[in-house]
Amino acid sequence: SSGINAEYGGAELDGVMTGAMVAIVSEASFLTFLILLLLDQFAQVTGLLALSLVFYLFFVCSMAASRTAVRLSKNINGNPVEDFFVCLFAYPVASLQMQQTLFGLGTRPLMPSLNEDPAELVKMSKV
Repeated sequence: SSGINAEYGGAELDGVMTGAMVAIVSEASFLTFLILLLLDQFAQVTGLLALSLVFYLFFVCSMAASRTAVRLSKNINGNPVEDFFVCLFAYPVASLQMQQTLFGLGTRPLMPSLNEDPAELVKMSKV
């Protein structure tokens, strides 16, 4: 691993590998949650509901960790508890927010500051 890091730039490769691992683990835990939930409902296997919820919580924790990492890298206010509850109750929204923050619109404020230049406010309203 240290040879790979020296060859390809160290921290950048570690970030890519860590991101890929988090994505694989969260996707696997979500799919396991769905499979166990379906088996509990349709195959009448008892006790799988609790196990499926454990995998869902694992998925939520990995999503919250990713959301926290995105927030910290972009200097966005918030906290890990808030990230956890957003991922628990609205994980598609959290996923879309992370995608837009990293690849799309960025973090433009919803309400402009009163200290902004009026010409800048007009330009922002046309976007």
